[in-house]
Amino acid sequence: MKTGSNASLGGTTYDATTGAIVFDFDGTSNFIHETTHGGQFESQNMAFEIKTGVSILQDLDDEVAAYRAQYAFDPASVSGLKSTSTANNSSEVTQSWVQGISASDGSTPYGPGGSTNTGLVPINMKSTRDDLIRAYPNAGLSVLPVTVTIKDIVPTIYYKK
Repeated sequence: MKTGSNASLGGTTYDATTGAIVFDFDGTSNFIHETTHGGQFESQNMAFEIKTGVSILQDLDDEVAAYRAQYAFDPASVSGLKSTSTANNSSEVTQSWVQGISASDGSTPYGPGGSTNTGLVPINMKSTRDDLIRAYPNAGLSVLPVTVTIKDIVPTIYYKK
């Protein structure tokens, strides 16, 4: 575990050198958020690309769950985040609230033009090609065979078996 390098939003990655899942966090509330992603990895709702360590199969619902867990511990740590709306209770932590979050540099990591690896609909290791197309409508996946799986698309995937 390390702290602080991505202070406002944190991160969960895979370290190919050690084989460990790494939680980058700033404070206990952000730790709760990131370890929620660890639970999502354990339940095959999130995986990692081995060479880069980047998370894959994360989706807006995964982020909603993580921010709601964070909110349950410390509401101010979530309601204080810059988004297009304010989350004054956990039910206001929605997909659109998550998509509206702005990082300290002004980028929107979950919104349009943001992270390309945040799916728009729930996905996991069992997702079909059509599920992946709905999650990533602009990724050009419709040209792939109907039987393709995430393991075919990302052969260097690390996931809980």
